[in-house]
Amino acid sequence: MLDGFTSYGTQLLWPITNYRFSWNIISVIDPLFSLPLLLLILLCSTLKSRRYLYGALVWGTLYLSVGAIQHEQALDIGRQIAAERGHQPLRLEAKPSFANIVVWKLVYETDQKFYVDAVKPGIFKPRTWVGSSTDKINLAKDFPWLDVNSQQAKDLERFSWFSVDYLGKDPEDNMGIVDIRYSLLPHQIAPLWGIKLSKAQDSGQHVDFFTRRENRMESLEKLIAMFFE
Repeated sequence: MLDGFTSYGTQLLWPITNYRFSWNIISVIDPLFSLPLLLLILLCSTLKSRRYLYGALVWGTLYLSVGAIQHEQALDIGRQIAAERGHQPLRLEAKPSFANIVVWKLVYETDQKFYVDAVKPGIFKPRTWVGSSTDKINLAKDFPWLDVNSQQAKDLERFSWFSVDYLGKDPEDNMGIVDIRYSLLPHQIAPLWGIKLSKAQDSGQHVDFFTRRENRMESLEKLIAMFFE
């Protein structure tokens, strides 16, 4: 169930359906949520006292509740941003940025593009960081040479399923396709992973899968700075 609260989600009703439930309340990795729970559970196990178990339940409930409130506020801000640009999003998601529920990544889709911004909801005046946009993948236009029966096409279809069709062009490689929902800095289209197609591959060869996590410490420092802006 906890996986369902994360920004990636899980197939809660498999094998009845492979739909991925993702309520986007906490990051996949969030030490502020996990470490206190771990400590309280260890204390409960070691000292044989239920009060630590109750403390863990209270902490988990409180943290997830705050995350849910932040999520709804981030969505409201996202709708306002899209409206100010004259857009009516086909889809709009708000996801907590890496390891926190303070700064959130907004992703919304129009007919031609994906737009990415970052927001910091809260009781006081929200903070917004204007991001950027990227074209949606159009196979007929972008990769007209791709054989729909090839292994690359099958790999792309699978990557699209895992990415819930949030597929954008790789800003660094015109043969790359990326999942734009995830990045170290929430207001950037700087994907953590993607696939690369190749005209040189034969019909039975797979795509190249890549990860991109350069300048992690620099990005983390910038993200922490965003908490206090």
